Amino acid sequence: MTLDPDRIAYRPYWWNIDEPLRQDNHDPLPKASDVVIVGGGYTGMAAALVFARAGKSVIIIEKATPGYGASTRNGGINSASIRPSHGELEQSWGRQFADDLYQEASAARIDLAEFCEAEGIDAMFKLSGWFKGAMSAKHYNYLAKEADLLQSRLGIPCHMISQADQHSEIVSDRFYGGMVEDDVGGFHASKFFAGFLRLITEAGVKVFEKTAVDDIQDHATSGKLVVTDKGSIHADIVVVATNGYTGGSEHRFSRFLRQRTVPIRSSIIVTENLGKARVKALMPALRMYGNTAKLTTYFRPTPDGQRILLGARGAEHNPTLKTVHFLRNRLISILP
Repeated sequence: MTLDPDRIAYRPYWWNIDEPLRQDNHDPLPKASDVVIVGGGYTGMAAALVFARAGKSVIIIEKATPGYGASTRNGGINSASIRPSHGELEQSWGRQFADDLYQEASAARIDLAEFCEAEGIDAMFKLSGWFKGAMSAKHYNYLAKEADLLQSRLGIPCHMISQADQHSEIVSDRFYGGMVEDDVGGFHASKFFAGFLRLITEAGVKVFEKTAVDDIQDHATSGKLVVTDKGSIHADIVVVATNGYTGGSEHRFSRFLRQRTVPIRSSIIVTENLGKARVKALMPALRMYGNTAKLTTYFRPTPDGQRILLGARGAEHNPTLKTVHFLRNRLISILP
């Protein structure tokens, strides 16, 4: 099968929704606010909602548009996954630290589902479970020990799938079996973002998009002065909630952030419409999926069950046809 470059859309799949992803705000930047948050993604909006509901005046300053970065470009998997295994963390930091971290990750997964339900966010969330494919027999044995530990010690629901039975999970011979974590689910990244944007708008938070922060200075009397390309604003509290797209200019604030952030490039492809029957034939369990490779690949059916999404680490900042070929080959290696 060959790729037709004219049929490839270099645009996040998640953006194809009816709900607004931007706030209708044409106000000038105010002179002061109780709280200023730099960055309009999940992190910034979560902080904004907490402050606004506590009675604070809150504005969000976003260099691009709300959710432009990872918040609407992720895989839509609430794995809260921790790269080191529990055993590795215990060996390095002790049992209590490892237990606490894994329990917090499990609680975060549950919290997302409860948050969507409580706030009326239709993010197409489904507690589907997560299948992690073992890339070798050694990896399978490693996962089996991990699953037993997580289940018996922490009560995290998980179980093993043997290589002989893995076609009940995914019709692929790429893996040596794998582990299923039952408390992991999938959601629509932009529908979740749009719901979050609605919540902060209702709470009175203003988002000022296409506004770049040049500096954050100590104010002469108290608080901070946030200097932007649209003017300056005084704030009692400043929250910096930026990501790997941060720091494109040579202003002091950008240089400061570049020294403290590590961009990790990842790209995603989504297939054409395959139809629900074909997707289910390839992924009978309709779970979220990953593997134990050092440079891991994550994949899943889209929330409507019509397509397959796959993501992996990428070397290019702006995806090209080369990126598409790379990710397509990854997908074919799993689902030929």
